[in-house]
Amino acid sequence: MITIIYATQIIFFLSINLIVVVLIFLTMQLFLVISCPVSELSSKLAVLKGSKRTTEVSYETFRKIERGQSVKLKTLRRIADALNVTDAEWLDMVVAWLKTEAGRDAQKLSIRPREGHSALHDAAVDKLARATDLFQQLNSQDAEEIIKAMQRPEVRACLVAINQVWEKMGPRHCSPVAEEI
Repeated sequence: MITIIYATQIIFFLSINLIVVVLIFLTMQLFLVISCPVSELSSKLAVLKGSKRTTEVSYETFRKIERGQSVKLKTLRRIADALNVTDAEWLDMVVAWLKTEAGRDAQKLSIRPREGHSALHDAAVDKLARATDLFQQLNSQDAEEIIKAMQRPEVRACLVAINQVWEKMGPRHCSPVAEEI
């Protein structure tokens, strides 16, 4: 009878210990999930991959991405090819990959696909860069006068005529206004 009581106490003690070990294990797993947030790349791949199986990319490669570890860009391209992603999805993957590679510094950056891959967009960017460069070369008084002029629609409307006169007469015939006054 005493043996049965001891056996029952030992089983109870072992059960309690097992429950404690399981709780500790689950707590550690939860801590890992909380302390290692899922990367943007991992989230995007999970959505794109869904339940698809691919033999072109190893399971371990997907696990590395899920853990937020670095993979090569050519590996990411293989994954994209295996999943038959669209160009837009590929760009999203690259942006997410860049953020993963940058780590905590990614928060300090604005990483996104370039909008408008047209010659018109490129020309506008070039004009803005040229205008900015010219404006930065002005002294502060001229810069203020340009700002005032650009805010006045009547002055902007005269610019075409002023430029046409300048182009017809050329710089040698036009003296600065300040000298004539």
